[in-house]
Amino acid sequence: MSVKVRGRAKYQEIEGGFWSIISDQGEQLRPQMMPVQFQEEDAIIECRIVYLDDDFGFQMWGAAVRIVSFKTIGTGH
Repeated sequence: MSVKVRGRAKYQEIEGGFWSIISDQGEQLRPQMMPVQFQEEDAIIECRIVYLDDDFGFQMWGAAVRIVSFKTIGTGH
């Protein structure tokens, strides 16, 4: 089941670097594949996600998720 999330894109400079989402509620999300449209620091985004229980990536940060639909609300500028 997918969940609607609103938050900001953030680049994490740990474990090789990766894009993440910090939700408006403060939840740390680690998308499996971050859309190019979101790869701007502090971009305001809204998306539907599915939590992944079987993600075995080397990044030990946040909850692993898959984005199933998305839109950019604004930029970080």
